[in-house]
This record gives sequence, C-alpha cells and structure tokens, in this order.
Amino acid sequence: MKEFRSFGKKILTSKYLKVAIVLLIFAFLLRAGYDKWRDSQPIDYAKDKNEAVATIDGKPVTLGDMAYLIMLEERRTEEQARVYNPASPKDYWNTSDKGKILSIRIRNTALDMCIHDKIMYERASKAGVKLNAEEEETVKNAQTDFWEDLFDGQEENAYVSKKTINRQIYKAAVVTKYQRILAKKAKVNQARYGYEGDKYKEILEGYKVKVNKTMLRKIRMGEVTLVHDTV
Repeated sequence: MKEFRSFGKKILTSKYLKVAIVLLIFAFLLRAGYDKWRDSQPIDYAKDKNEAVATIDGKPVTLGDMAYLIMLEERRTEEQARVYNPASPKDYWNTSDKGKILSIRIRNTALDMCIHDKIMYERASKAGVKLNAEEEETVKNAQTDFWEDLFDGQEENAYVSKKTINRQIYKAAVVTKYQRILAKKAKVNQARYGYEGDKYKEILEGYKVKVNKTMLRKIRMGEVTLVHDTV
C-alpha cells in the first residue's frame, strides 16, 4: 500500500513538474516575443526622451541628453547634403563614409560627443569651472545663432524644449573652457581633449561606458528633425 502511494506521488510530482516546465517555456517565449516586438518599434522621440542610449558608470545618457548634438549634426550634415544633391539631399545620408553608411557614422559621432560632454562637464563642475560674464554673453550669441541656422522644420521637430537645448549649449561651452584649461596645463593642443583626442581617451578609461545598441540603432539621423519632402 505504501509503495502504491509512493508511486502515485511520483506520478503526480512528475506531471506537475512537466506542467511547470511547459509554463516556464511558454512564459519565456512570450517574453522573448514581446521584447522582439518592442525592439522593432520605431522611436517616439518626445515620448522616449528619457530612455537610456548608453550608461556611464551606471548613470544614463538619455535620448534627451543627445537632443542638441543630434540637431547640430543633422544641420551640419544637411548643409553638405544640399550641395551634394540639391534635388534629393536625402541621398547623401545613405552614402558610404569610412566604411559605414553616413547616417550611421553621424549617429555614432553624436553619441560619442554626448558621452564626452557628460563626462567632461561633470569633471569641470567638480573642478569649479564656470563661465565669466564675457563668456556668458558669447554663449547667448551661440544659442541665438544655433536656432537661426536651423533648416525649416528643425525647430518644430525638436523633441525637447528650447530651454533644454539652450542648457545643453551652455554646458558644451563649459566643457570647451575646461578642455582649454586642461590643454594649457598639459601644454598640448586643446583638440587632444576633444571626443576623439588621446588625452580624453585616457580619461575615458577611468569610466565604464555601456551602449544600448538596440536603442542606438533606432535613431535615424537625417530623419529626426529634418524634413526632406519639403525640399
């Protein structure tokens, strides 16, 4: 009788185990399917502005943090595009540059610049670097020039506020001043502390940077704030 009960428990346990395994597999497949669907969805830049495109020592670098640099790089590249093919400047964004599609290279550059500015601004703040009255005035002029130089539709398509963009321009000016201070102290060219510079890369080694490749891939440079169908 005891052997029968033991055998019955084994059957029940085995059945429950199988059901549990099936349910786990189903849940895993369901989650994987959802994640794949979510990752395939295009960005809603305004809605997703707080999404992390990368992290620096665990701190997020958001889509919103990249707003100024995305607009700046789109404007700069579009200027070249309209010389390359005035009738269809969009074609320029799909050309190959240094082994990569231009729009992809520009996107990666915008992120690299943003990471650089986040790191250097934090260090500048800790070092007590501030702009003087003359530099503050220069920043105000730079902010005005930035908005005036945009192509039609870019300002309307900005996915963060004008105040936020102006703040990012201000921070970039603080970073530039900090680079100048470091370069003078080290007796080297200021460019060496830029986002591609060797001196900055030495600083970067002290940080753990992780890129959210799924989010980064969704950023379609040339289509974020630019409107090509009106050209």
